[in-house]
Amino acid sequence: MGRALRISGASDVGSYAYFLTICTFHRRPWFAEDRAARDATVQLLRTSRDYGFEVVAHCLMPDHLHAILAGLRPDCDFQRFTAIFKQRSAFDHLARRSGRLWQEGCFDR
Repeated sequence: MGRALRISGASDVGSYAYFLTICTFHRRPWFAEDRAARDATVQLLRTSRDYGFEVVAHCLMPDHLHAILAGLRPDCDFQRFTAIFKQRSAFDHLARRSGRLWQEGCFDR
């Protein structure tokens, strides 16, 4: 796995909806721990507010995250949002536990 699977011809900037999946590194079940799931949710909601996205729905499974996101402004940048969310949540994760949180890339539809 690793690299993002991109939709051919789709735009990452604007008022669009996205279905996002991000897997944990080596599919480690970090989110089976309630605190880790809550920490990631806090960063998801924080980053969505900061970057102009609405989290329509989200679900944390033990080893991955699903989220339906909607851009609220014409300048919403989905790739930037995803990168910042992963960075913030990974930094927060490492402050509380050892081990890498996310695999490289993401999957969107």
